[in-house]
Amino acid sequence: PTMVLGWGFKYDQLTEMVGQRAYLFNYEEINPAEMQTAVDNLWENRKVVRQDLERIVPRIQKMVCFGGCFARDTINKYSMKAK
Repeated sequence: PTMVLGWGFKYDQLTEMVGQRAYLFNYEEINPAEMQTAVDNLWENRKVVRQDLERIVPRIQKMVCFGGCFARDTINKYSMKAK
């Protein structure tokens, strides 16, 4: 389990995908008290968070691999046509 101190939309998307939005903080809007509460909550729930991530991350990895293979195959297909 981890917390994210970010600045871009990609961090919103990533933490949303893994169900960890509560642990995302925008560096421009840091509230130390809220961050401390989130750290305490994350530590207290670390086993559940870890189990959630272990369940979710393999599915995301498969999606990423599928997208990468699709891109590779598409590039190869059109590269061969250009020759």
